[in-house]
Amino acid sequence: MKLSEVDVGELIQSLNDLDVEDLKKFGTAPKPVKIGAIILVCILVLGLGFWFDTKPQIETLEKAEKKEAELR
Repeated sequence: MKLSEVDVGELIQSLNDLDVEDLKKFGTAPKPVKIGAIILVCILVLGLGFWFDTKPQIETLEKAEKKEAELR
């Protein structure tokens, strides 16, 4: 499936139809669904960690390297 084929309205409707009771029954989901959800959460946590922690450090390092080059 290509990104251009995704129906945004259908996606929003399916998210609106999501019930809290469905999330409470997640423990009974098949093993591949659980593994996929765990992988998705791990990727999300790592991505947020990079965005909020590592990225500012990289920017600070690049500024310091530029300043060092100017001082030489």
